[in-house]
Amino acid sequence: MSRKDAAVNTLRITSFGHALSDMYWLIFPILLPLIRKEFSLSYTQAGLLITAFTVTTGLGSFISGYLGDRFGQRIILSGGFLIASLALILCANISFYWQLLLASLLVGAGASTFHPSTIALLMNLFSERRGRVLGTFMLSGWIGAAVMLTGVSYLAGRMLSWRQIVFILAWPGLIFAPFF
Repeated sequence: MSRKDAAVNTLRITSFGHALSDMYWLIFPILLPLIRKEFSLSYTQAGLLITAFTVTTGLGSFISGYLGDRFGQRIILSGGFLIASLALILCANISFYWQLLLASLLVGAGASTFHPSTIALLMNLFSERRGRVLGTFMLSGWIGAAVMLTGVSYLAGRMLSWRQIVFILAWPGLIFAPFF
């Protein structure tokens, strides 16, 4: 396989990964009404769940960017998908709010690896047409968001619990993790 073919294949894989990654970003906000109802959460507790995920993802992005440079982006990407997916399975099986809060931190830690590592990987592979490469990559994230919104609405409409939905959504990341 030529270097160009390998780069294009990596763009395809990372674009699909971006769709999955952006799905993870939306899981808690979309399912929050169902989670809030099950645990009788206040708005403050519900907001803390989303904030914990967001802050962990932000800080983790800085750390995972460094780790990607040091150990290689591909291993960091695979590890991130594995951590996020396993943490989602954990979320689906928790009993208490504090456990969900801790599991959401792990989901955020796993999700934090994606953007810094993938953008660095793509920029190393493509010296020309970087705008088009990033445009393709960014579009795939928005497609993932749209699929997530539609898919979760469909699953919730089928009377699946938030736990069942989270469990289902964990599996694509587990299956996809080795492809980096």
